[in-house]
Amino acid sequence: MRHFNERKIAIILLLYIFLIVFLTCNNIQIYINSINVLFWFSMCFYLIYNKNVGKIYINRKYLIFITIILAVYIILYFSLGIYFGFLKSPYNHTVVGFCKNILIEIIPIVGIEMSRYWLLNKNKSNKFSVIFITIIFILIEINFSNIVNASRKSLFIFLCETLIPIIFQNVFFSYLALKSSYILPLIFRISSSLVFIIMPIIPNLDWFINGTFKVLSTVIIYYLFKNKFIICHSKNIRYKDRLAYIVTIAICVLIVCFMVGLFIYEPIVILSNSMFPIFERGDVVIYKKINNEELKDIPENSIIIYTIENKNIVHRVVGKIKNEGTVLYKTKGDNNYVPDSELVKINQIKGIYQIHIKYVGFPSVWLYEHLNNDISAVKTE
Repeated sequence: MRHFNERKIAIILLLYIFLIVFLTCNNIQIYINSINVLFWFSMCFYLIYNKNVGKIYINRKYLIFITIILAVYIILYFSLGIYFGFLKSPYNHTVVGFCKNILIEIIPIVGIEMSRYWLLNKNKSNKFSVIFITIIFILIEINFSNIVNASRKSLFIFLCETLIPIIFQNVFFSYLALKSSYILPLIFRISSSLVFIIMPIIPNLDWFINGTFKVLSTVIIYYLFKNKFIICHSKNIRYKDRLAYIVTIAICVLIVCFMVGLFIYEPIVILSNSMFPIFERGDVVIYKKINNEELKDIPENSIIIYTIENKNIVHRVVGKIKNEGTVLYKTKGDNNYVPDSELVKINQIKGIYQIHIKYVGFPSVWLYEHLNNDISAVKTE
């Protein structure tokens, strides 16, 4: 069999990307899965036949390490479902469906990681080549059907939930391929994919939380592996370096947990001036979540956070109506002339205002208005 050098393989991969983009843009997506499987199966066969990837070997310490990390990753991800709820898996769980999913999901992963390892290790001394090869594999993993004819809002969601995590993950997989072999990313990717294929339910996470979890977990796993590689290959490890990794990871985890609302306190960005001068557009309000009993007895003059049509509103309670065991609240923005037209039910209320931080929410406000072309408002009487 003819041998191809790494440059020709890179060109073949680029041509493959252009083919997938062409099929997607012309709505010929019915053949993409078949082409994907056949292409990566051929790549695996070529690399193994010509012994380009070498013998399968992995340090036992790394194997135990990645197994532990993988188990923690899966447990944490599915634990989010306890808070956010679960939904039915999109995968077919019949025998035929399971085999089909294995072919579609696993074969491309094997081909991608073998190709990545071979190309990177042929060019590891050239930083430009390493970056270029990593970009190729980022493009390979993008589902271009999510981009064609998408709205600005859909593109932004795709960017946060899919594209940014793909970039972080591929940079990490390239790092693993350069530091060890293709086996570590293969174990991680195949095992996590199999869990999602087998499980009948998955966490019901919105796009922000899903993307944030993927990025944060990738960064944390990278730091853990970096520390592991340093420990395994260096005799003198400073205690301060280890402590810095631990503190950095802990701070990142706490910040993200706070941002996604896993604590009793949660932040929210103000989109209008309806509560001026207490706080105004671009400020971040931190509110406290309250239990069911507290929801039924919120004092007048309290500032509450509630939802209407999936929009968060922060207004003051100006009246309370009790009717046959139910409680309704009349609200009003301090900067509005009249109260809001709709009464607020207790199941709409998220919490009570505590403090606010000036101006830090302006990037979110500008982005929201750019994507939605409006400013959040509440109807008044």
